[in-house]
Amino acid sequence: MPMSSVVRSALKDYAEKMQGPSLRIELSAKDRVGEIDIYGTIGQDWFGEGVEPKTFKKDVADLGELDRLNVHVHSYGGSVYEGWAIFNTLDTHKADVHVYVDGSAMSMASVILQAADTRHVAKNGTVMIHNPWSIAIGEAKDFEKAAKNLTQIRTQVIDAYIDGGVTASREEIERMMDEETYMTAEEALEHGFVDVIGEEVEEDPDATNLVAMAQLFAMSGNPAKLKEVLNMPTGNQPAQPENSLTPEAAKAQVDAARNAERQRVSDILALSRPGIEEFVQDLAKSDIEVADAKMQVADKLTEQANDKLEKRRKDSNSVVTEEEEELDTAAVTLKDQWEKNVNSVQDHFLDFEGFEAFAKADEKGLIKMLGGKK
Repeated sequence: MPMSSVVRSALKDYAEKMQGPSLRIELSAKDRVGEIDIYGTIGQDWFGEGVEPKTFKKDVADLGELDRLNVHVHSYGGSVYEGWAIFNTLDTHKADVHVYVDGSAMSMASVILQAADTRHVAKNGTVMIHNPWSIAIGEAKDFEKAAKNLTQIRTQVIDAYIDGGVTASREEIERMMDEETYMTAEEALEHGFVDVIGEEVEEDPDATNLVAMAQLFAMSGNPAKLKEVLNMPTGNQPAQPENSLTPEAAKAQVDAARNAERQRVSDILALSRPGIEEFVQDLAKSDIEVADAKMQVADKLTEQANDKLEKRRKDSNSVVTEEEEELDTAAVTLKDQWEKNVNSVQDHFLDFEGFEAFAKADEKGLIKMLGGKK
């Protein structure tokens, strides 16, 4: 489900202020040693940028035959599905693969880290793990499917950590994921998420901070329906460029955007009425603001009422008024019909008593009209 236009516009404005692109891939190969730098979201983000597995695999292949492949990573995570393809490219490579965490390896990036033969982290680097999650919209079976997919993804991620060399037990990894754990270089080494702690690495000033943009990707069992916020950058981080947000400010900004989006969806879904449920759900899936959604719902309800009115006009030989549409004559008293002047009864009878007598006689079948019984 797309985020609102206001949130997306704000994040785009923020991105334009940052230095450099959201993705940087540098390739070089010398003496059968390949170098590839990945700085950005795992998978395509909302701005059409990010590390795509097809491009990544081609770039690695273009390095040629290698004895060693050095992969430098600074990523806040991204799509699980595209992340697995990148993981497999490294995991099956014939060269001795070394992955270096230059700044942060969070969420899916921490999984890709495990594909290396040797895992390095800068002294001031960060590794973050958490449970995969998503936002689902639809009926009960949609939520059941999303829950099943998330459970399966969680199991696959834990298996990758253990296979990659993480020394923490499965139960400990599960606890750390439940708590969304940010690890310093020393903590990552202690739990077996890395093998080597390197020197401090200063973040490339030409690389984008990506704190806000990296929140926008698909990590759902139903990616066709939604791309939502998942990774939360915070904790021990390398020095940031002067014009970037601090981790705390970025987290607060993204939290506010995520909460605003949830509230927007909730407010729109609350507008649902019988007969327009699917229409309202489609509005919630779009990036329409609540005020505009209210106007569209009002228009839809008016259209629905007009359709009913037109049908009644076609089915009846008498003139039906707008006021009469709101009055179910079968469910009100004769007095109400007289006071509401339904079918202009006050023009046909001198007083209510005459109308009442006529109506009761007609109900008993005592009234006969020209052409036969009414």
